[in-house]
Formats: sequence, structure tokens, C-alpha cells
Amino acid sequence: MACKITEVLNPESRIAIFPRALDFRHASETSLQGYVRGHEDELKRCLGKKQLGILFENNLYGAVHDEHDPESEPAFMNCRGATIYHYRLGEMDMGLVGSMAPSLSNQNVL
Repeated sequence: MACKITEVLNPESRIAIFPRALDFRHASETSLQGYVRGHEDELKRCLGKKQLGILFENNLYGAVHDEHDPESEPAFMNCRGATIYHYRLGEMDMGLVGSMAPSLSNQNVL
């Protein structure tokens, strides 16, 4: 199962402003991981017997400043993050999830 939770994490579609790209990425990761941790009890109830897990995806849009040039104009940036919530996977299942991960996280358009 896959869930895009961008609208859940940012219902007003606000554009965030960060002083550095690293801060922007950290905020995106923190909100995604926080959502999964905060809903773990509900997620455990949702997993089916033949389900490997739930893939959560988040897109965060924002503006960042060039940390090396304080006089520069802010740049528009998109940070896409994903995490897989899995529960009690066996060794074989973990191997399958690990082999699929590069394809799931591939952001190449072509």
C-alpha cells in the first residue's frame, strides 16, 4: 500500500522558508517520520497478513537561501521524502523490500 500524505502534513499548502537546504531537508524528514511514529498503533491495525508494509510519501515545497552568499535571492526547492512502515518482516521479506527500494525512490523522470 502507498499513501501520499503531503496534504495531511501541510493542509494549507504553505511554502516553507529555510536559511539552508539542509534545514529544509531535515524539516521534511522530521515531519514524515513524526507522522509515522505518531500513528504507529493505527498502522499496526491496518497491515494485512500478506502486506509488506505501507509506503508514505511527502512533497514539501519551500524557498532556501544560498548559505555561501547571504546577498543572494532565495531559490525555490522541492524536497520529496518517503519511508516504509513495516511490521515484523521476515528475512526474505526484508530482502524483497530492500531490492525494491531503489526503484521506489528513483526520482528520474526519464
